[in-house]
Amino acid sequence: MKKKNLQNQIEQQKNIHTNFIKFEWNYNAQIQNIPVAVATRFKYKDSMDNKPEEINCYVDFNRDDLSTLELGTKYNPFPDGISLVHKETLNATENDFKKLRTYCNFES
Repeated sequence: MKKKNLQNQIEQQKNIHTNFIKFEWNYNAQIQNIPVAVATRFKYKDSMDNKPEEINCYVDFNRDDLSTLELGTKYNPFPDGISLVHKETLNATENDFKKLRTYCNFES
């Protein structure tokens, strides 16, 4: 009985360390002189890993009328594209959005 309990505890602890996600926020970014928050998401297979298995980046516009936009990975920018709503609402070009990627931390 004790052995079974110990095995259950070990299995529960093992699950705690898997699929670990960490965010790093940069609040210095701007688009068209409007402050935005850029988040780099680090996804680890295990919380004890030194390097993430995946790094994605997002921008949050800190407003209700615009959804968060995925800036993509190091080698795959804007996987969902940049909506016309984002461009028109911010009066921004595709190049303006590309500049936001410089605030992502793809080298971790």
